[in-house]
Amino acid sequence: MDAPNRGILNCVAVVVLTLTVPAAPATELCTSCADCEAKLASGLYPTVELANDIIDHPGTCIRLDQAESGLTFDCAGHLIDGDGLAANPVRGIAMLHGDSNTITNCLISDFTSAIYLVETNDMTIIDNHMIDNNIGIDMSYADGNHISGNTVQEAFSGIKFSNSSNNLVEFNTFCDNFPWDIYFASGLDNEGYDNICGVTYYWNDVGASDCTYACGVFADGFEDGGFGDWIVVTD
Repeated sequence: MDAPNRGILNCVAVVVLTLTVPAAPATELCTSCADCEAKLASGLYPTVELANDIIDHPGTCIRLDQAESGLTFDCAGHLIDGDGLAANPVRGIAMLHGDSNTITNCLISDFTSAIYLVETNDMTIIDNHMIDNNIGIDMSYADGNHISGNTVQEAFSGIKFSNSSNNLVEFNTFCDNFPWDIYFASGLDNEGYDNICGVTYYWNDVGASDCTYACGVFADGFEDGGFGDWIVVTD
């Protein structure tokens, strides 16, 4: 090859195209029980946010049982409502075997258990409102969880502990539940601070008998629509 041709070849530029794949959004919206469950279980989204109310859902709404961890489910003040008809236990939100998940800003009604935790650790259950469920927060073999700022009304048990230890329970209101606002079956080294409740079973806040504060006239801002659905929900 002569010198001029070699020069031409030496000047040929190689262009490499790099395709950038957009990252999944930090917060993903969901619109139904199945949609929320699928997006949480996918592990693609650190936070899944409910975009609308869910009314009269038959059966369990959201169930994560594959040790899904490090997730936030934010209802953004929306309602998850069951149909109240199931013969077998149904849950509003059930999380099993996972760690370090957060459930927040949810309004939950008409389930056997509003929030159901089994073999979960380091969970954060914060600023949720539960009315007219059999059990508000049902914990079994659930250790080291933080339960704060929740309101539970009109359940058989506002919160129930079974074989659950080292949980921090603070600034919650468990009132108008019968027969127990707080039912403690078994566990070790659980601590409660600044909770409001009436009748408890083997539970005392630190330095108090029963809860730090007693229930008075219940004023949670909820109005019961008469069929288990909330017509008006205000803070």
